[in-house]
Amino acid sequence: MRIDRKLIDKVTLLGLSVSDHPDFKDLMSYLIDEAKVEVSVPSLRVDSLDRDTLRLIAKGGQKVLTIAPESSEKLRRALGKGFSDDDIVNIAINALELGFSHLKLYFMVGLPGVLILYRNHMHMTNSLLIIYWMLRCRHYYRLAIGM
Repeated sequence: MRIDRKLIDKVTLLGLSVSDHPDFKDLMSYLIDEAKVEVSVPSLRVDSLDRDTLRLIAKGGQKVLTIAPESSEKLRRALGKGFSDDDIVNIAINALELGFSHLKLYFMVGLPGVLILYRNHMHMTNSLLIIYWMLRCRHYYRLAIGM
């Protein structure tokens, strides 16, 4: 099926975790290669990203990659997230190598309803360490941080 580019030239895939769909890569390939439209995906889960997925997203014309690293590995485990600080840095490096010019990171400090300042301080410190590691990689791109 061919899409009339005069009517549609870009598609945005929306969902809580679009890259978890079993046919995500096939859909991305179809939209990019067959339908010939640009494809945009909003915030993605870190643990669902690999180099092939990042390559498809970049091929779709997206220049901004948005991920939610949360904060410390301890908080990620409490939230059921299975990825490390190294995974976050590797995704950032891969994104830059594949042509992304802007990386947005959303961090969570503490858990809702928990008022323990020391723990929140530790989560914040870990978030700053992740940012520091990315800057130390000497890869230059725009970095937006949300906490």
